[in-house]
Amino acid sequence: MLILSEKLTMPDKESFIAGLIKIGTELNINPDLMMLIMHNESNFNPQAVNIQSPSMPGYNGHGKLVKASGIADSADASVRCEYRATGLIQFMPVTAQYLGTSTHALYHMTATEQLHYVEKYYSPFRNDIGHYDYTELYLCTFYPAAVGKGENFMLPGFAYRANTTLDMNHDKRISVGEFRAFCKTRIPAMYRKQFI
Repeated sequence: MLILSEKLTMPDKESFIAGLIKIGTELNINPDLMMLIMHNESNFNPQAVNIQSPSMPGYNGHGKLVKASGIADSADASVRCEYRATGLIQFMPVTAQYLGTSTHALYHMTATEQLHYVEKYYSPFRNDIGHYDYTELYLCTFYPAAVGKGENFMLPGFAYRANTTLDMNHDKRISVGEFRAFCKTRIPAMYRKQFI
């Protein structure tokens, strides 16, 4: 049984578990690592949509401005999904577009249906992903250009602006080391020894 499976409340729980195990087998990823990431990113809710401060503009998958800076994000997740990270692993609109879908479409999918795009997302890393530990797989999910970089590698400014809680030393930047340290704090206590 996958870790955290007791937290799955979606109606398609059984097909979701089977699908995630299948992805793990095909891509050589420990499905428990994906469970940890989905737990932290969306609490296994395929309709989870990020919300940002009014200062953060929002763009759709075509790069078109949908929500200007200075305007609050919509309280309605079905509207906000047009310009914010959405779904199980919080697909960004441009990422969804690259994968052949949209965050709007993802928002209307079941957890099992979204797994098709989870697999598509991780597929380009197929040759290396089996060697990733929890923090490296999470980094692959969050900002793949930083995978394999040293602890002092800095993530770009837009990553900081949208994720200030990752700035653990409060220097207004996020290093790979800070990202990895923060990720470790998000592992439920009962699993920390297993994944750190």
